[in-house]
Amino acid sequence: MSTKRKATSSSDSRPKRVAAEPPVPRVKEETTDDVSVPTNVAQYRHRLVDQQKELYKDPPVMPIDSNVIITETDASPPMRLSNGDFKFDGFATFRPNRSPEEVLREGAFGGTYFRSIVSAVTNIQYKGKQAAKTSLKHDWVAGLDHKTMLTSQTYSTKVNKWGSKCGGSLGMWESSGWITDADPYGWFQVRRANVEARR
Repeated sequence: MSTKRKATSSSDSRPKRVAAEPPVPRVKEETTDDVSVPTNVAQYRHRLVDQQKELYKDPPVMPIDSNVIITETDASPPMRLSNGDFKFDGFATFRPNRSPEEVLREGAFGGTYFRSIVSAVTNIQYKGKQAAKTSLKHDWVAGLDHKTMLTSQTYSTKVNKWGSKCGGSLGMWESSGWITDADPYGWFQVRRANVEARR
């Protein structure tokens, strides 16, 4: 029987989720003993430092509770406007100008988004090839060189359409509290793929 993590502070007012999306299959690293979400800032900071992650926020912000309720509605697919932006019904100010497929094909992550990682949130090592395989729609990445465009351990500006490095490190995202145990790679991962697949 599994137990849910309890809040460590009475001021923790984060809502709880009834059911979480399935995480990427986990491969436990041999040297990692504590496979769990950190329960306090000191423990989380220790993990970030041990894993030699960038401490963008110090002290780090605790990870988002994956038990937060996330509601999804049956929505129509977004409409592409003449200027290239996407328009989503009910979200007037959310106007992305690239689809997930375009983001990947234009090399926005320098080929590294689905590299192998060790998550400071879960304390688990994830294999990049497996994460990409279970997180992305096949059509989005058909014909791409996965080793160069998706699972490279080193950012390449040559992969990026604009020839520049952009975005923050995993440590920056983790220490800012933006990563959950359900999505250790961040916003572009499992839930994004599942929501897009339903559209």
